[in-house]
Amino acid sequence: MPSAHQGPFRQELEYVSQQLRGALAAAFAQCHVTPLRPQHIARVLGLDKSLAWKLANLSNIKHPAEAVRFLPGASGLEIALKALAAAGARAEQLDAIRSAWTAFRRLEKSHAGDRATLEVMAEGMTSDPGRDAAVRTRKQAFQGTSGIWGVQCATRLACYALAPSAENPALVDVGLLGGLIGLRRLRPEIGVPLFMLQSYRDDDGPPPQFELVDPSSPNPGLALIAEFCSPTLPELVANERPGGVRVELAPGPVGSTAQMTVVFGRLSRNFGTIRATQPGDVGEHPTRNFIPAELLMCDLYAHRDLEFAHRPRAVLYSRLAGGPDYPWSGRDCDLLPMRERVMPLGDYPPTVVHPAIPNYAAMVERLFATGGWDLRDFRGFRFVMRYPPVPTILVLRYDLLPPS
Repeated sequence: MPSAHQGPFRQELEYVSQQLRGALAAAFAQCHVTPLRPQHIARVLGLDKSLAWKLANLSNIKHPAEAVRFLPGASGLEIALKALAAAGARAEQLDAIRSAWTAFRRLEKSHAGDRATLEVMAEGMTSDPGRDAAVRTRKQAFQGTSGIWGVQCATRLACYALAPSAENPALVDVGLLGGLIGLRRLRPEIGVPLFMLQSYRDDDGPPPQFELVDPSSPNPGLALIAEFCSPTLPELVANERPGGVRVELAPGPVGSTAQMTVVFGRLSRNFGTIRATQPGDVGEHPTRNFIPAELLMCDLYAHRDLEFAHRPRAVLYSRLAGGPDYPWSGRDCDLLPMRERVMPLGDYPPTVVHPAIPNYAAMVERLFATGGWDLRDFRGFRFVMRYPPVPTILVLRYDLLPPS
């Protein structure tokens, strides 16, 4: 393990957990395995259900400490590696899994001495008796709203990149990736809002100017990235609204055979300042959730020079009352309770991959190429929520530097 990552238990656990998660998720992607469904892993790789369940959870942990519960033993690891090799995983990816697993066992020996003690130490970082009940409630809501509105998606994606401006060190450039992965209608006549392309400023400055991640986009007004969208896209309707564009899905065919993926991306130079105008000012990145989704994933990648953004927190706002935007009557109005927290992805470079989106690393690479950035200069943070309630806005927020 690199010496830069030797340190207290929490930091070291975060590092090895992310290395193992990322290596396993990347191997699943190479084998075209759907790791969110353990039955699929068991069937495709020929593994028993118990080992498949561990691997599914290990590749999709919500908190680094959860990896302790799902870590297979030495024999289970070798069985999994042989199955992955037979399914098409490359040798270097299998070596990455084995190396990360070894680092995990080294952590166990140095900090705890044995697995049982390690589990006790990790449990103290993740104790959350209400989490399962909350997920069950949201899953019921997902099923109900999917039936009511006649549409759903597998994953709602949002990714933000924050880098210093090359023109002015007091300003930042902001990149955005967004999308709906596995979108499908459940009723043919349904036409619903999918997402908003919108940015705002708290000051009276001019509206931000954008450049496309895909300059040859089939629909520049929607900032679509052709290589990551479904080959045959549905009819999308763009309605101009004050300060943004509301993108809507027109009526069309239903079910899994008509399932689609819509991914968009754009970048704004000199978007905002690194310092607060007055005490209490914050940087915020909102993700609007209109469509019932099985998973919400929201990432933030912040440059090493922007340390003020390295402590993001997540808040969830209700949109039941509508309104132009959040917050309607102050920052604490319409807040919804949630137990999920922002999870570090490591740094320089962060571990980007996620099993819900097999080509996600390529998406991030495309965004960074547009920005002219190097991922090795960034720290990563991720918020994941299963069955996010709708309509809501998830906001990643961090404190700006004090006023000059």
